[in-house]
Amino acid sequence: MEIPQFHTDELSIRSTYMNAMPQTSLPPLPQSPQEKEKKKKKKKKKKKKKKKKKKKKKKKKKKKKKKKKRQFAVLQIANKTREFIAVLSLDSRPVRTLTSSPGAQVEECVYRAGRLNPAAASCPRVMAIPAWAMARSNGGGGPKMRPYCLRGHFEIIAQRRFSLGRLER
Repeated sequence: MEIPQFHTDELSIRSTYMNAMPQTSLPPLPQSPQEKEKKKKKKKKKKKKKKKKKKKKKKKKKKKKKKKKRQFAVLQIANKTREFIAVLSLDSRPVRTLTSSPGAQVEECVYRAGRLNPAAASCPRVMAIPAWAMARSNGGGGPKMRPYCLRGHFEIIAQRRFSLGRLER
């Protein structure tokens, strides 16, 4: 009879034992807390349902109010020494809005009114004056109310009324 040989070397013993053991899957390695959080987030993302997109409401455009055309009178005023053209507002608003740049705008007023005197329109004495200053037909509404350009007695030579829309700011 043959005597069974005992494996004394370590390798051979290990191989026989490993073959004899049932091969089972090893338990998973312990995960770091960061990896666990990532997995949880992935699961949550899958659970979320797609939200329906809300339709944006169209904003209603506000209608712009049409500005009322301002009424003006252009006067050609003269006395013995001076002669000039005045632009006169006939509504309650001040003339200042009309003549923020007096040169161009007042000249434009005079032009649109029919150019009472073309030479006087380009003259530096073209002025805008408020309506209350022209209370009387002779060109003055009393010493306190009259602006400096109308001191003394002036006579209105010609007068034209017109409305002014496009020069309004």
